[in-house]
Amino acid sequence: MTDNRIENLILEAKHVIANKFEKRRKSGGDYNIFSVLGMERYEVDTHSNMIYSFLNPDSGHFMGKKYLNLFVEHVLGFDNPNKFSKEWHVEREWPFSDGRIDFVVFNDDHYIAIEMKIDANDQEAQLSRYEKYAKSENSKNFDVFYLTIDGKDASDRSAAGLEKDYRRISFKGHIIKWLNCCINVTPMSYKAYNALAQYKELIGKLVSDQNQKGVEDMSMVLLNSENYRAYLDLVRSEKAMKQTFMQKFLYALEERLKQVNLGFKNNMNEPSTVQAKIFINDSKSRLGFKLNLGKRLFLSNGKEYSLLFCIDIGETEGNMALGFTLAEIREEQNAENITRIRDVIITEGDYKTIDSALTIEKSNPNRVYESGWIYWDYFYSESKSLYTLRNFNNPVIDMLDELNFEHEMDRIIGTVNNHLGRVK
Repeated sequence: MTDNRIENLILEAKHVIANKFEKRRKSGGDYNIFSVLGMERYEVDTHSNMIYSFLNPDSGHFMGKKYLNLFVEHVLGFDNPNKFSKEWHVEREWPFSDGRIDFVVFNDDHYIAIEMKIDANDQEAQLSRYEKYAKSENSKNFDVFYLTIDGKDASDRSAAGLEKDYRRISFKGHIIKWLNCCINVTPMSYKAYNALAQYKELIGKLVSDQNQKGVEDMSMVLLNSENYRAYLDLVRSEKAMKQTFMQKFLYALEERLKQVNLGFKNNMNEPSTVQAKIFINDSKSRLGFKLNLGKRLFLSNGKEYSLLFCIDIGETEGNMALGFTLAEIREEQNAENITRIRDVIITEGDYKTIDSALTIEKSNPNRVYESGWIYWDYFYSESKSLYTLRNFNNPVIDMLDELNFEHEMDRIIGTVNNHLGRVK
């Protein structure tokens, strides 16, 4: 009986999904130039560039400072007309002695630093460093804004030392509202109109702004006792399914990494069944692998370090990151105890020593000396979405099918090999 209930539920759900797909097809689908180019989640090349192109009155949209003023009003919250008595200005990737700020927006009365995060990790004391700089520009009226997909809090390591609380803003709320306002004031004949519309669609996809009508249709399927009981049976099986998948994934990843290099070591001692269960049930748990690359670096502090390649699976969503780090070599300790990069780099010669070991351009945004990484990046699926292995986003769901699983594992190992190729 239970099997029949579940089968009927799945059939009805498939019918709703098919209808939803047909409506999308008739309306022109989800075609988006950013998705086609695989640039959906690029912080600098996509989002920073697009936002700045609208904010900058000299970028060729011929809308003057209308977009900038709308941003100040609807994103930054300065809706008092008196605030517009002084002309606002904007710059991006603003360099200062202790970093680079994504956006600075300012006038004679106020100075604002904006940090934007799509997928990147927070850096050490990042917001407090930005605040210190903003305060140096205007000691009376300064603010730090933190822009994320859903308006989440910054990490404690980034916000530590702030003099006053930072302002949380989101793509889901503030940026979409601002884009709507920009579209409303832009003539349809202007090229900026289509650019705004395309970028708004991308943000909608980024924040999973699903078609509400489709949600309502699916809810009607559950508005039935038999269907809802079947749904609950499926929900109770979800966690076990995720644990089974993670066990399979970790085993396959470990086997493939051994084929790349026998020196890869799993960071955890427990078997994959235990690791998978911990990972799915505890959002703070981390998994990973390390490879000692056999390179020894001598830095100006008189100590010797090993160059390691690391894979980390963590964060709340279960994102996968990879990159290079250093481990101090001591006779009484394992050489793979990772050190904090900023604590061991003292002179310009130290930078040159590390750079000489890796083919990494200095301008690369993921070349960092703030934390445990020398260089880091995320693993991406073919569509440039991250693999979020704890939340099971679309790239991970695709891997539930065996052919897609093998295809994506090939992509992951290909990424590993590409990064290992950075070692000189």
